[in-house]
Amino acid sequence: TLVLESRPETEVERDLWGVVGESPGALATPGTLILEGPLFHQTWQVRLTAALDAGTFRPLGGGQEESCAGLRLIMASRSAAGLRPELEVLLGEPLALPALAERSEDLELELEALLPERVQLSPAAWEVLGGHAWPGNRVELSACATRLIQVARFGLPVSADLAQLALEQAEPLWRS
Repeated sequence: TLVLESRPETEVERDLWGVVGESPGALATPGTLILEGPLFHQTWQVRLTAALDAGTFRPLGGGQEESCAGLRLIMASRSAAGLRPELEVLLGEPLALPALAERSEDLELELEALLPERVQLSPAAWEVLGGHAWPGNRVELSACATRLIQVARFGLPVSADLAQLALEQAEPLWRS
């Protein structure tokens, strides 16, 4: 997953395309690449469309073309507004995934995937987290998980109060 939100454009560009002699970039890695966040710069969309169409791309700094033929791309965004029509055709039909608050059955699975085994949540903590609206969806959940890991450092189960504190402390992280 490559999170686009709240990151400098140059950093995202380096992560996506790679740099000759430094790193291969996410496009050169076979498998599934998830671009998460608001849609990115129009110039990148043109370049990404050309790469997906041709199955090759050039990393930053020139060099030899690299293959992206084994890449499956998923774009996760709140809106498809601003998506170039030719890229939309290559990506296929959009899938509408309800917000995390509407998928309460997924909350436990998603959170358990983010938390190490040593972090145990009390039933009351699960109740607090299950009752939260999750306006920031997965980004907010990741920020909350980071805070839960920090508050659980003593090996005790996370209480409802600590879960609420983790939610409050996570908000500035995902809103920035």
